[in-house]
Amino acid sequence: MTDEHAPLPNNLVVSSKDAFFEALAETAKEVPLAGAVMAVLGGISQGRKILKFQKYLEEISRRLAFGNIEGVVGFIASHIEEPWMVEGLEQGWKDAQETFDPLARLCVYAMVADYLVQNKAPDPLHRRLGLLFQEADAALLRMISKISQAKQILGCRYIAVTESVRHVDVDGGRFYEVQDGHNFYQLLEELKEPELLRGACALLIRVGLMSPWFSPMEMPHARSKEMGVYSVFGAVQHHQSDAWKSLHKYLAPVRTETGLA
Repeated sequence: MTDEHAPLPNNLVVSSKDAFFEALAETAKEVPLAGAVMAVLGGISQGRKILKFQKYLEEISRRLAFGNIEGVVGFIASHIEEPWMVEGLEQGWKDAQETFDPLARLCVYAMVADYLVQNKAPDPLHRRLGLLFQEADAALLRMISKISQAKQILGCRYIAVTESVRHVDVDGGRFYEVQDGHNFYQLLEELKEPELLRGACALLIRVGLMSPWFSPMEMPHARSKEMGVYSVFGAVQHHQSDAWKSLHKYLAPVRTETGLA
C-alpha cells in the first residue's frame, strides 16, 4: 500500500533520542549556565513531543492496517493538501494530547483513524466524543461500554439507565439496568454501588449523548408489575441514538480489554 503514495521524506519521522541529543549539542554551543539548563529541559520536552507524535502515528497506522508508521506517513503525505486531512490530524492530535487515561487515548486513536479513512474532517459529534474521552478514566469507560453493549443487545433507539427495585412486599432489593420502559431490559451485572453508574451517565449528559429524566410520571418497569423504577440516571432519546453507533465503534478498545470484543 505504501508504494501507491508519495515517497517518504527522510525528515518526517525523527526519533526522540536524536532530537534530544541534537538539543543538547545546540545547548553546549550556544547557551551558557542557567540558560543551558532551560534549553536542556526544552530539548527533553521536544523529544517527548516527538515520541508522543510517533506513538500517535503508529496507533493510527495500526487501525488503518498500514502495518508500519511509514505507511501512514505516506498516506498523510499523499493527502496533505486536503482540508479534511489537515483538520483531522490537528483535531486528533489535540484530542490525544488532552486525553490522559491510556485506555481513553486508544478510543481517540480509533476515532481519528475512522474519520481519516473516510476522508472526512471531524464533525461536531467527533468533538463531543473527544471531550468524553478527555474526561473519562478507565473505570468510567468500562461502565459506559456496559451501557453501550446493553443498548446494542436491546436494539432500541430509546433507553433509560435505571436503578430499579423489587416492591417492598417482595424484598425491596435494588438493581441496575438498561431498559426501554415497555418491553425490553438488560441487567447491568455485578454492579453493587450506583455512584460509578451515576457518574458515567452524568458525563454522557454533559457531552450531549444522554438527557436527564424530567418526566413527572413514574417510569413503568419493562420486566414486571412486581417491580418499579426507583430512579432514572439518564436516558438516550431518539435524536441521540445515532451518535451511539459511533460511540460503540470507538469503544472497541474497551471491549477488547474486558474480553467483550
